[in-house]
Amino acid sequence: MTTELIVVGAGGAGREAIDIVTALNKAHPSCFTVVGVVDDGPRAAHLERLERLGVPHLGALKVGLTSFPAARFVVGVADPAVRHRLYAQISAASRSFTTLIHPDAALGSDVTIGDGALIAAGVRISTGVRIDEQVHVAAGALIGHDTHLSGFTTVSPGAIVSGEVTVGPGAFVGAGAVVLQNLRVGMGSVVGAAACVVGDVAASTTVKGVPAR
Repeated sequence: MTTELIVVGAGGAGREAIDIVTALNKAHPSCFTVVGVVDDGPRAAHLERLERLGVPHLGALKVGLTSFPAARFVVGVADPAVRHRLYAQISAASRSFTTLIHPDAALGSDVTIGDGALIAAGVRISTGVRIDEQVHVAAGALIGHDTHLSGFTTVSPGAIVSGEVTVGPGAFVGAGAVVLQNLRVGMGSVVGAAACVVGDVAASTTVKGVPAR
């Protein structure tokens, strides 16, 4: 049976979610049907790119919530705070989410992945990793053993989160950043692109550079 999906977000993260669906459908034919994308304020460039993919923009989020009762939702938005807000709106309408894992992602043993998470192509997840709801792990990221990515975390392309790290809710790890083993990245914190984190990061803090400060 084909599952209808509505992707929330017309930007890059939303279209990357569509790419995951396309790859899954190649591996498992007719697994999903993307009904369309909802976005309350899409840029013109994003709409042009959606048109090239042949995916319609349905309108604002409320259209998806009211017009497609059988569809499940995928929140394709990289910003953790915005993703959390959209999740709350969709949950309040008693609608469901779908977890998407690209066929090219590699998962170790004893890995758990929460509802609505997105795992992109080339991701490598080691043993014992726990990934909570609505986490995004972007292309080529590496997640070390026994790490915990809390809800609404974003791990950007090419980032490395080493073993036994705890990343707090809503944190953002930038592209190419490295978080060394046994550290804590606090709730709502931001690790800048290409930073190397060598100590714990306090909640709601931005760090950057090598070593990250």
